[in-house]
Amino acid sequence: AVGFDFIQIPDVECDYFIEKYKGQMELVKSDKEAVIKIRKFKSNILSKRPLKFKNRETLSMVMVNYDYKPEVFDLDEVFYAEDLRNNSYELSFDLDKIKDQIMLIYIDIIDTFFIKSFRFLSSGFCSHNFY
Repeated sequence: AVGFDFIQIPDVECDYFIEKYKGQMELVKSDKEAVIKIRKFKSNILSKRPLKFKNRETLSMVMVNYDYKPEVFDLDEVFYAEDLRNNSYELSFDLDKIKDQIMLIYIDIIDTFFIKSFRFLSSGFCSHNFY
């Protein structure tokens, strides 16, 4: 880094949608799942000689709180980069896990992060970005 470095929030672009569950149904699961497809994840690193990274190469993990209550993040699940890479940067989970509001924290390899929160509506997700 060059001198004092302010946190540079990663650029994140995702598709968020609900679809019919693809796997074998279980008694405790709904027939729908929430799906997040990470299209772009780019870290913003200030440096005299910045390293070049491919799209999503600096993504370290996505942390999830399925029942987010403002001011308190209670970690429920983590999706690590290797698993995301092996699943074409798509993560999915049972729709019934979402109580009212969900929070996602996308973290890169230098510990900077992008935070997104959603309220679940019958028509889909209503989102809000945090920084």
